[in-house]
Amino acid sequence: MSVQNSLRSVLGALVLVSVCFAQQTFESLPTISAGQRGDEIRLQRTTMNFELTSNINQTVNEQTDNEKEVEIGDVDNDGDYDVVIVSARSFFSAGARRNKLYINDNGVFNEVTAKRIQGFTNVDVSRNGFLRDYDHDGWLDIIVVNDAIAGPARGTTRFYANKHPGGVFSHFEDETNRLNGAVGDACGGFSADFNGDGNEDLYLGNYPSDAQDTMYYNNGSGSFTNVTSANVPTDNDYTVDVASADMNGDGKIDLLVSNDRDPAYIYYNDNQGAGSGPGDFRYPGSTTTFSAQDGLYPALEPGDFNGDGRMDFYFANRGPTADDALMINTGNDSNNKAVFTPITVPGIASTSPTAKVIVSDLNRDQRPDLIVMGGDTLGQSQPSRRAVIFRNTSHAGQTSFVEWSPAPAFPSDASRAGWHAAAFDANKDGRKDIFIGAMNDDFLLRGKMTTVLRESNISGNLPAFHNLEPLAIAGRNRPQSPRRFVANIPGGATVSAVLQSSADVSLTVYNSSGTMIVNSNRGGAGVEEALQFTAPGGALTFEVANTSQNARSRYLLELLSRSN
Repeated sequence: MSVQNSLRSVLGALVLVSVCFAQQTFESLPTISAGQRGDEIRLQRTTMNFELTSNINQTVNEQTDNEKEVEIGDVDNDGDYDVVIVSARSFFSAGARRNKLYINDNGVFNEVTAKRIQGFTNVDVSRNGFLRDYDHDGWLDIIVVNDAIAGPARGTTRFYANKHPGGVFSHFEDETNRLNGAVGDACGGFSADFNGDGNEDLYLGNYPSDAQDTMYYNNGSGSFTNVTSANVPTDNDYTVDVASADMNGDGKIDLLVSNDRDPAYIYYNDNQGAGSGPGDFRYPGSTTTFSAQDGLYPALEPGDFNGDGRMDFYFANRGPTADDALMINTGNDSNNKAVFTPITVPGIASTSPTAKVIVSDLNRDQRPDLIVMGGDTLGQSQPSRRAVIFRNTSHAGQTSFVEWSPAPAFPSDASRAGWHAAAFDANKDGRKDIFIGAMNDDFLLRGKMTTVLRESNISGNLPAFHNLEPLAIAGRNRPQSPRRFVANIPGGATVSAVLQSSADVSLTVYNSSGTMIVNSNRGGAGVEEALQFTAPGGALTFEVANTSQNARSRYLLELLSRSN
């Protein structure tokens, strides 16, 4: 769920990296048209902001660090997303870790684990949970992957069938016999339709005592057959994370496999017909190898980050000597395997280990953003870190991200640090929310629009916004008549800015002496400008300039400032 790649910082902290491609598939962003305030409102909806809610009711407060995987799905078929959490602990000590089921009641998540899944709260070391309709009855079942370190389900991957008499959700029932021996000492896995027959299959990553990853095909009724010997490459690595996506654009799902202190891999699915058919990853030449990483629990997460139609991936927790990275797909080689260029992601320091990364379009601008989690990764001598949001500002082949983590929702301490999270619309308001499976307890952050101020109401002086919620200013400006806004921001703060307009605009920031700190001018009508920089301290001037030949145009400037 991640991989190597590097985002270069322009002018010290401006995050704009050009990786030019001939193809651009991002949909056009909503723009502001002169005289149409409705278009301004539509653009406001692409602002990014979050606030903490009290909409999680769990039955037991957690006091022990947990590694959690968060899985979402509509288990009771009422039209909204419920949450399954599976929980482990790096040091495998007894404690509060337990699996949980939350039912979504109009945006409020009520834990019903003990009532709905017998034995689910046992203190196992659970690594993954998958919500899929494995038996094609129209209701989601659960598969939980457990390793062999501790707990009553040691080394047993378990199947929980959804029971719904009379078309009403009742409970989940343990029917692990359907897996027909899929009980390996698994630490990571993935569930998808690997052979293209319409059934959700299962891949289990090995644990040290069980050297071989395993694969199981679903026969369509929720019963599984072990197909490892014919379909999975031989390996003896310590697999900790597995993801799946079509990495080379041939219409078949490939596997991304990361290993603890061993190489990471892409296993290509029947590439160029070299295998026996879809679902075969074992044939000679099926594997692309990435160098061994020295980070504990590295993770890979695929996504098309620059909108060129090719699948990239994020490489998290590469280790103490290597930052996280984006691996940008530059096209296929002669063997139909994707070629990747690494781009370093600014702000994710190698001294602060990453756990998992979630890829999701958080603000409905048709670009996948990043939620980078900072939970404890097996006590790497570093404290847990807050979650970090990276807002995708890529455009026309330029891969660009700026940090966008509002301080009230993502405080600097580790109170909301976690291993994993999920982004989805929890309350059906059309905006993505974030459910954090934190090291202690769980948290729901509600996505909301940023309040927009009119430029005519602030007289060029911005209200305080450092370590507060994002600030947005809307107005109009003529060509050669720039708008300037002044704010006092403490030195060392990370400042991010996004400017959108129907005109060709530029965004420039000056220090208190009038010297330019940073500038963004990508050129072109309607092209978003974006930058990130470290504040020198004192009064800063943000200048919005209309560089086109058009008459007055509307713009929206969004600003965020925080200290970590």
